[in-house]
Amino acid sequence: LVVADPQLGMRNMDTTRAPDAEEEQYLAQTVKFANSVKPRFVVVVGDLVDRHAVEGEAHFRTQADALYKHLDQVHNDVPVLFLPG
Repeated sequence: LVVADPQLGMRNMDTTRAPDAEEEQYLAQTVKFANSVKPRFVVVVGDLVDRHAVEGEAHFRTQADALYKHLDQVHNDVPVLFLPG
């Protein structure tokens, strides 16, 4: 299963850059789907979050934490691989 460009934090252009509820809902639905079809693996490609650590550690950490909070819910027997870009 390929998950492309979750880019959490992109829609929320205020100063917090926190992922908004709709972004997190989409990711939660994706995880629910992955768990229902039980693919051999999940590959997350593209922009994982909207900001990288160089532009602000706090923004990056908030976005990365939200990403991992959801992807950690994929069944343990399904590897999750990342190909950022």
